[in-house]
Amino acid sequence: MFQHIFEKRVLKELAAVMLLLNSVVLVLTFSLIRDNSLVIKEVHQDIVELCILFTFLNLLKIFLRQHRENFICCSTSSRP
Repeated sequence: MFQHIFEKRVLKELAAVMLLLNSVVLVLTFSLIRDNSLVIKEVHQDIVELCILFTFLNLLKIFLRQHRENFICCSTSSRP
């Protein structure tokens, strides 16, 4: 009889420890998910900024190609 009561008590204590550990794991998981979402937002912002910069540089390259003759003409005429 005593052994049966002892076994039930041990099982209840083990169950309580398992619930506590599961709670800790759940909190850590949510923390990691939050951190990962913040990192994803930062990386997304960096990608957007790089795309904007790349687009600007391509537009500048196109502009310079189209107006190359004007720049060459102005630069040679300004020489003494």
